[in-house]
Amino acid sequence: MDNETTIPSYLTQPNITINSDQLRDPKEKTALVWLYIASFPVWIVLILWIVSTFGIVLIVIGILELLHLMGRLWFAAHLKTNAVRVSETQLQEVFRIAQASCEKLGMEMPDVYVIQENAWNSIATKIFGRRMVVLYSGAVDSILLKGDLQQLSWLVGHELGHHWAGHLNISQKLAKMGGWLIWVNLWHS
Repeated sequence: MDNETTIPSYLTQPNITINSDQLRDPKEKTALVWLYIASFPVWIVLILWIVSTFGIVLIVIGILELLHLMGRLWFAAHLKTNAVRVSETQLQEVFRIAQASCEKLGMEMPDVYVIQENAWNSIATKIFGRRMVVLYSGAVDSILLKGDLQQLSWLVGHELGHHWAGHLNISQKLAKMGGWLIWVNLWHS
């Protein structure tokens, strides 16, 4: 047997031209039209599914944002009615520490409140763009009873540091969406 490949004669004859209509089924275009018609309900269902899915997501986001807004309003009202705003005449030690810390950080002093809460805690928050530091009386009282102003400076400075570092800015909050990547979130925090 020969290892030579024989080329079919119809490929080597230069005179033969093949019309594309000869290669197609005469009903191919009709079949394509019917295929378009048959795909129409699938596209409608797909579009409705996408719109309804994103619509539901948008409704849920709207409800969560409304609840968040109501929570901020409640918290602001709670602070105004149940907390003491630190000033030159109210809780002077805390005021002087906050003022000195802000000067060192080169930042404007946020509103500082002490709220009656028997917990050793404090928070930095931002309500409607207004920066606030809320110290719980459990922490402030225990520190002032010991007379440890250095520890009070640390507590106030820690919360002011959150504002100074921008941890409460919207860009930081948007970045937290990547918090599902746990090791990056822990690294950042």
